[in-house]
Amino acid sequence: MTSIFNQKYRILACAILFMLCSHVRAATTIDVAGSIDGSGILQVNNNSVSWSNVYQPPPTSLTVNGTQWNPSANPTMNLTGPLLPPDSLSNYFVGTRILAGGDIANAQIVNGKLLIYFDYTHGGADNYHIKVTFRPRPTPVPSPSAALDVSGYIDGSDTLEIRTSGFTWIHNYWSDPIHVSINERPWDTVDDPTLPNSGATAFLPDGVDLSSVVFIKNKGRDTATYQLFPDHIDVYFGDDPDGAGFYDVRLSFGHKPTLFGIRSN
Repeated sequence: MTSIFNQKYRILACAILFMLCSHVRAATTIDVAGSIDGSGILQVNNNSVSWSNVYQPPPTSLTVNGTQWNPSANPTMNLTGPLLPPDSLSNYFVGTRILAGGDIANAQIVNGKLLIYFDYTHGGADNYHIKVTFRPRPTPVPSPSAALDVSGYIDGSDTLEIRTSGFTWIHNYWSDPIHVSINERPWDTVDDPTLPNSGATAFLPDGVDLSSVVFIKNKGRDTATYQLFPDHIDVYFGDDPDGAGFYDVRLSFGHKPTLFGIRSN
């Protein structure tokens, strides 16, 4: 009897250890540093990273979790993993903390892949240092459906801050955006950078769950990405080429209750 008890105890202890290890893996931090000129996308796989250049020369020296890498010479680098959580990325939110760098650096999960967007639109190069972390998605709660269609011509970089109370446009570099619209309503972001979520611009219903967001980039020649925060969403636009480029993104929200739980719209 004692032997059987000890065996069950060992099995239970192994199960607890596995869960603790899984939790540690889920809390993995991806640390990236280096000089960025223009824009590019870093894809993070479980045991490797790869660089896809968009505009301007690719970086010649990056550090990923302490390992030196020259993406211009070797677009892919193998690393000792795991770099990602043990289960599907769809179960997580991803956050990006910029420790150094003067423009866009943001991680986003796209079609089950972790992509980190870099875009320095200010001219020349800048030294970046970022940390990317994961947090489990909470159990979804019923939420009314809503959609935000945002479009306009971007020259340089801009940020759209979305809260349930309203919307704020922040211009960062180069020329002001033009022909901006939200849900087909023209928006003069220069003279009126803040819109309340009320009256003619009540685009989000009461009780909408911002964490249910689904982000789609429909058009844009450079960077359009988003980050979810506890109380708001930031949408980042970065256009590195000369002149202005047209961008069109859609953010959808909502969860529907079903007979056996919660189903996302």
